[in-house]
Amino acid sequence: MRNALILCLGLMVGCKSESVDSLTLGSDFPLTTKQSVQVSDVQLALTGVQDSRCPKNVQCVRAGEVVVDLALNAQQNVKMCLGDCQVVGRKTSVTQDSLEVTVNQQKYLLILKQVTPESRTEKVPNDQYQLQMQVLKK
Repeated sequence: MRNALILCLGLMVGCKSESVDSLTLGSDFPLTTKQSVQVSDVQLALTGVQDSRCPKNVQCVRAGEVVVDLALNAQQNVKMCLGDCQVVGRKTSVTQDSLEVTVNQQKYLLILKQVTPESRTEKVPNDQYQLQMQVLKK
């Protein structure tokens, strides 16, 4: 009986460490609205995308930007941006493609590398966006 209990506990612990959503520091990873990922002590979830990038084959006055909303450890919301992120009159604070955060007294650097699909003339639903991100320990 005791051996069976130890085996069951070992299997539960083993399954948790093999989770697809548990990732290694420093490696690139995709993030969509349908998932939450854990990198060391940092848990991230994509909660929204505002895409005003200039679509391909369209002439625009400015390049535009894509702003992503992320939930950090389900306690804090942060925004990150790719493109022309220094828009005058923006009502909320938006960080460029890198953001330093502190979790459990440890500093981490979140890096937003890419947002796909590229901008189109028709609206892209939020659930079709995918981010390429990286988390580094500082």
